[in-house]
Amino acid sequence: MTISSFVRSQKPKRKQGQCLFCDGGVTKEHIFAQWVDDVLPPGPDETSHTASYGPLAFRGERPTRRDTKKQGDVTTIFVRKACKTCNEGWMRLLEDEVKAFMPQMIIGSPCVLSNDRMLSLARWAALKSITVDAKTPEYTSIPRKDCETLKTSEQPPKNWLIWIGRCVAAGREVGIQHRFLKSYDPSGNFDGGQSTTIRLGDVVVHVFCSPDLMRSGFYKHYIDQPKLMIPVWPPSKPSLIWPNSVPAMSDERCLALEEAIRVFSPPA
Repeated sequence: MTISSFVRSQKPKRKQGQCLFCDGGVTKEHIFAQWVDDVLPPGPDETSHTASYGPLAFRGERPTRRDTKKQGDVTTIFVRKACKTCNEGWMRLLEDEVKAFMPQMIIGSPCVLSNDRMLSLARWAALKSITVDAKTPEYTSIPRKDCETLKTSEQPPKNWLIWIGRCVAAGREVGIQHRFLKSYDPSGNFDGGQSTTIRLGDVVVHVFCSPDLMRSGFYKHYIDQPKLMIPVWPPSKPSLIWPNSVPAMSDERCLALEEAIRVFSPPA
């Protein structure tokens, strides 16, 4: 897992120990539920992941970051960012919804993604993006209102864009990369967005949000242009067949998604 961020101005702080989605206290949860680890093929007996914190290089800026190597892959990462009521309520229901079809996707088996399933997948990806964003409060970029929208409206916020893609896995492929978008409103106040790339087996999910809808439009064109990623939010198809309806991308293209946000970061 890599978390790379850049913060230049003051931004609203979330209260420590408060649920991201309501006013309750927080409990411990893994970023990925146990079913994900159960579906993925076994990996090496000793695994590790690297968390990177600090500035991301934008347009000539010099990058600096702090890397921390930790035992276990990203399925072992946990956070304390949601209350027991949310964890055992709507969040568990959402996990149950995607658990009905995502295991087939992860291992490359055929399944039908209906409109309802694509919405569930988009909501699940948004939840993971919010969760990993909150892992480092000093760099968080997703506003509280977006968290509340995901819970109360049962869909991602309208200024979010979410795609799915396919990259055939060679063994245990699992990872999540979250990056902060440096963005400011006309008054110079922080108004940031983010991108998150999730890789689970054959499944690649890319999430982008920005309050700047014009930038979102350009970004959407940038991702859509190669015709390798299928938009699931906002919905673009009534249904699709996995994996036949989704072209396979190379590992290089998958990695390029993680760099796409650099293109759309405004200058300092």
